Amino acid sequence: MAPRLTPYQDLVVSEDAYDNARKKEKMGNFENLKFDKDKKDKGGKAPKFKTTGSDWNRKHLFACHVVVRSKGLDLLPVYRKVDITKLPDLGGKIKLFEEGPQKNKRLEHHMLQENGFDLGLIWTALDNVKVPKSVAEHMPSPTKNTIKRDRRPRATAAAAPKYTAPPESSQEAPPSSPLSRDESFKVAMDEAELRSELHVVTLAVAVIRHIVAYSQPLAAQTGFGIREELGVDLTVKGNLLVNAIDDGGIRYQSLIDGKIDNFIALLEAKKLLQIKTEEGQAYVPDRNLAQMAYEAIMARSKRGRQSSESVVIIYAARIHFCFLQFNVSNGFLDAFLKGETPTDELTVHMTKFFNLDHQPGRQGLAKNVRHLIGMAKEQMSSK
Repeated sequence: MAPRLTPYQDLVVSEDAYDNARKKEKMGNFENLKFDKDKKDKGGKAPKFKTTGSDWNRKHLFACHVVVRSKGLDLLPVYRKVDITKLPDLGGKIKLFEEGPQKNKRLEHHMLQENGFDLGLIWTALDNVKVPKSVAEHMPSPTKNTIKRDRRPRATAAAAPKYTAPPESSQEAPPSSPLSRDESFKVAMDEAELRSELHVVTLAVAVIRHIVAYSQPLAAQTGFGIREELGVDLTVKGNLLVNAIDDGGIRYQSLIDGKIDNFIALLEAKKLLQIKTEEGQAYVPDRNLAQMAYEAIMARSKRGRQSSESVVIIYAARIHFCFLQFNVSNGFLDAFLKGETPTDELTVHMTKFFNLDHQPGRQGLAKNVRHLIGMAKEQMSSK
């Protein structure tokens, strides 16, 4: 039996830890990685090889010099000091979101009439994510032509022996667990019974859109909104086509000069929340962390060298949300575009997981989104 691997986020927390783990696990440089051949290549000038975010895993984290400097934060460092006292809460809508639904286990028309249309959609989407697939087999699924969920590999216990599904019983997790007072799983459910990632995307978009919309004044001629999934292509070292597709994000748009920035934040959704068996703590699996690192690199490359080094990704795992900050320097990008392992580290910071089923989780999620908007407003006003 192969030895259990410590999740990358817990192992590689410093430069020394990176060097030691890389040697111990015998991980190679980026230039030594093997990639699939591009089927479109016919011996012309097109790239001969290709890679996508869903292909990335632990070895790519090492090859890209990823170091997770902090975890379990209330707010990310990039916007922790932002003053959000001037951001409005129009109609008290964000406070109503934090307080939660008027009643649980109601039909959709109950939710909409009792909570209002936008909040009703959130609570309906939340219920839909939690319903087991076998119970919901006759329920209509959300549709979105631009999202192709078949590109996601299914997580399996065999792929990562230390990774297990969340504790899903009526009993609380151990007192030491951050989920002990914030546990959403009340009925035993294996991964096959979980609803699709598209249901998680629907929930995440509804929640983020609500918070963003009611944190901005109606009269503003510039603002932030939700965009759908976006694909980005990049060519590395002339022969490797790099492609990334996220699950949506937050964008900036101006009615004054027509400017658009699609990368205020990215969204990545998964149907399964992973829990470490021993500690009972939620974490981001290596494959998902690698995929988001990949997307952050791509987003930073498209924003331009004069933009902020920090890329924020909102990670939604079932009904839990975590915010990640990836610091991608220009030096890192230069090395990456040459197909080399960068000397500059790709620094990562992570918040705690926020559970939508409980008020503290909703408050933490709203606080992070509002700080993100506050930071973006400051950055845009300074340009």
